[in-house]
Amino acid sequence: MMNRFLAACLLCAAAAPAMAQCSANFSYTDFSPLGGPISDLRLNGSAALQDGVLRLTPNAVGQSGAAWYQLSRAAVGNGFDVRFRFRIADGSADGFAFVIQNESTAALGGTGSDLGYGGITRSLAVEFDTFGFSDEFGTPHISIQTRGNGANETSDSSSLGHVLIGTDIADGVPHDVQVSYQPGLLTVVMDNGTAALSVPLDLHTLNGDDILFDDGPGECAWIGFTAATGGATANQEILSWSCEDESQPECSGAANFPDFSDSSHFNFVGAAHPTENVLRLTDAESGQAGAAWYIDSMASLGDGFATDFTFRITEGCADGLAFVIQKESVGAIGDGGSGLGYASNGGAGISRCLAVEFDTFGFSDEFGTPHVSVQSAGNAPNEYSDSYSLGHLVLSSIDLCDGEPHTARIEYIPGLMRITVDGLLSFDTPVDLHDILGDDILFQEVFSQCGYVGFTAGTGGAVAKQDILSWSMDDTFTGGGCVPPAFIEFPDSSVRISGQRAEFTMNASGSGPFTYSWSLNSFPLEDGGRISGAHTNTLVIDPILPSESGQLDFTIGNVCGSTSSGFELFVSCYGDFNQDGGIDGSDVDAFFAAWEAGDASADVNLDGGVDGGDVATFFAAWEAGGCF
Repeated sequence: MMNRFLAACLLCAAAAPAMAQCSANFSYTDFSPLGGPISDLRLNGSAALQDGVLRLTPNAVGQSGAAWYQLSRAAVGNGFDVRFRFRIADGSADGFAFVIQNESTAALGGTGSDLGYGGITRSLAVEFDTFGFSDEFGTPHISIQTRGNGANETSDSSSLGHVLIGTDIADGVPHDVQVSYQPGLLTVVMDNGTAALSVPLDLHTLNGDDILFDDGPGECAWIGFTAATGGATANQEILSWSCEDESQPECSGAANFPDFSDSSHFNFVGAAHPTENVLRLTDAESGQAGAAWYIDSMASLGDGFATDFTFRITEGCADGLAFVIQKESVGAIGDGGSGLGYASNGGAGISRCLAVEFDTFGFSDEFGTPHVSVQSAGNAPNEYSDSYSLGHLVLSSIDLCDGEPHTARIEYIPGLMRITVDGLLSFDTPVDLHDILGDDILFQEVFSQCGYVGFTAGTGGAVAKQDILSWSMDDTFTGGGCVPPAFIEFPDSSVRISGQRAEFTMNASGSGPFTYSWSLNSFPLEDGGRISGAHTNTLVIDPILPSESGQLDFTIGNVCGSTSSGFELFVSCYGDFNQDGGIDGSDVDAFFAAWEAGDASADVNLDGGVDGGDVATFFAAWEAGGCF
C-alpha cells in the first residue's frame, strides 16, 4: 500500500513543471520498508539504513555521513515543523546536525568537528555537538550555525545562538527534538523542554544572503541530517522523522465510501487489509492490531466535523474497534487486545490522538461492555484505561457482536463531541481538540486544524473479524450554530457534615464558553469568607454550617440559553445524632447503638472505620452543643 501511494506521488512529481512549488510533507515512523518512503532518501558517505534506523555514522573513526530527502526540496521559506528522534550510543563523538541547504543532494561536509556539514554552502545547521574543545561552547550543546551563501563552519563565531543541554545525550537513550520555523524565528525544543533554543532569523537574509536563492523557487531547500566522528567515535542514529512544510494546502478530509471496492485511498497497518469491499481491521485471530488511515489528505478537524460509518463484528466478540484522530503518521498503530489498535497495552499507543472506541470486551474494573468511550492522553501515547476517558456510554440495549451492521455518527464542534449509535443511543461529552489535558493534539505551530483520520481495532485471547463497511466524512460541519447547555454532571446531593469542607461540581455539554451561578434558599452566592467558586463549575463552602441546609440551585448558561437544576441540601450535626432537633441523652443512646452494631452512620470522623476515634468525635460535638 505504501508503495502504491509513493508511486502516485512520484507520478505527480514527474508530471509537474520544473518550477513547481516545492513540497516535503512526509513521516518516517522508523526506517524500515514499512516505516516510510525510504527510497526518497539520498545517503552519502557513511550514512546507511540498518535495523530500521538511519545510521549517520558507525562506531568507527574518521566518518562523515549525510541523509537528504531527495524526492523534493522542502518549502521552508514560509515556515515548517520538523520532528525527529535520535540516539547516540557506543561513544560520544562528535555529534550530528539537522541541516537546511541549497547545494545539492550530494552535499557532504567534513569529518570530526565538522559534524558532516562543515563546508556545505548555502546552508543552516542545527547542530547537536557532543565533543568540545577548551575554546568552544560547553558540550553537549545545541547551536544554530550558518555562513549564509558561503561554506558553513562549526566554529562558535558562526553561531546565531546556542544553549547547553545539561544532560548526557550520548547515553544510548532515544531523545526527541522539534525544530519549528516561522519567518523571523527558529525554535528548537528537545525532550519536551529539557533544552530549548529560540533564535531570531530569516532564511532569506543570513549574513546578508538569501540561502533559498533570489532567482529560483524562492522558498525551497533540501533538508536532512549529517554527522561525523574523528578520533573519538559513536553510533549516531535517527530513529524517526517527520516534516510538515508550508507547501501543503489547507487540509481537507471530505470523503464518501459507500463501500471499499477502491481501497487505494487508505494505508493499511498491522493486521488491517481490504477484502470483499470492506476494510477488515482484524481477522478472527488472536493477538492482532490493525489500522486503516485515509491518505488522500489530512482532515480539517479543529473547526468541526461529522463522520458516519457502518461496522460489523463477526466470528467472535473481541476486543473492539475505534474511529481515531491522530497527528502521528499514516503508519501509526497501537497495541492489540485492550489497546484496540490505538492505545498502549504494554507497548506504545498512538501519540497526539483521540479515539472514539467501541469496546466489546471488558474486565471487572472497566466500564460495562459493550460501551462507547472517548479516549485521549493529549500529546502522550493514548491509553485505554477508564481514567483516560473524556466521556462514555454503556450500550446495554445493543449487541455489537451480533454479526449485523451497526451505524455510528460522530459530530464535533469546538467544545463538544456527540456520538450516536444505531440512531438510538446518543451522548455528549466536552471535547476541545486544541486543549486536551492542556495539550493541542492538532499542533499549535503550523497546520493547526489538521489531523489524520481512520480506524483501528485489536484482538487478544478472544477474537473477531472487525470490518468497516462504509464511511463518509464532512470536515466542514459546524453543528448548525450554537448548542444550548445540557447537564452531563450534577453535584453530589449526599448529606454534608457540619464543620467540614463541602464541594459541589456541575458540568454540561454544549457550545462554550459557559457561565455558572449558584444560589442557596433563593439567595445568589458570591465569593468571600467561607465561599469560593460561586461563578465556576465547582462551588466550595469551607466549613459548611447547619444553617446552610436548604435548597441549593445551580445554573449553566451560554450565549444561546441556560439550564438549571437543584436539590435539598442537608447539613448534619454530629451531636444531634438521632436528628430530633434536640441535644440530649437520647442522642448518646442512638450513637452507641449504632457504634456497637458497627453501623457506618457511627463513623462520624469519616476515617472509614467505626472505633474509639468516633466516640471522641461524637462527644466533642455533643458537649459543644451539637455542631462544630
